[in-house]
Amino acid sequence: MPDLLLRDGDQVALTTLLASRPVPGTPLPPRAVLDLLLRLVHGDAAGAMWCSPDGSVLDRVDQPRGRSTGVRRLADLADPREIGRGCRTLTVLLRNPSRHPVVMWIHRDRPFDERDAALLRMLRPALQRLVAERPLVRNERLSDLTAQELRVLKLVGAGFTNAEIAGHLSVATATVRKHLEHAYRKLGVSGRLGALAVLQGRDHPDLDLRAEVDRFA
Repeated sequence: MPDLLLRDGDQVALTTLLASRPVPGTPLPPRAVLDLLLRLVHGDAAGAMWCSPDGSVLDRVDQPRGRSTGVRRLADLADPREIGRGCRTLTVLLRNPSRHPVVMWIHRDRPFDERDAALLRMLRPALQRLVAERPLVRNERLSDLTAQELRVLKLVGAGFTNAEIAGHLSVATATVRKHLEHAYRKLGVSGRLGALAVLQGRDHPDLDLRAEVDRFA
């Protein structure tokens, strides 16, 4: 078993990753989680793909650090079962309740070693929890939202504050508030709780959702 001692900065990144929450309506992790993975494994780019059983990509999220890679489909990734000499892409296969796999990958220009692979294996249970969400239920009310409004709303559902969303999307906090106001108006709701209920395909928010919104309000 390789040495997995973590530096102080790595321990902070690990603690933050373990406290991260799934994004409602998608089996893919938020980009913030991919960024934490890059910090822990010291990669250049990371991504996650939600795939059909035949390997075609249904949805994806990427977080490049430096130049991007050529990962576009499941076949572009190395065999996740073992690491070989000169391996520059690590992958981990995760299961989603929709029965479609989620594959997370990390790439860097210099080869990974056994410590990197062991660290990713150690993180697998935490990553599995983050892809446990079912895909968003189709809802005609959501089709009125812009891509950015929906993105902001999903981040709200993941427990991000307005300030954190602003930093994540590189916009002003006032812009986040404006996106939320527009989303509330289009969905016919008065605030976060009602909007997240729509996002989850519910007519009314359940108690767990109320508790989460109260926690991050």
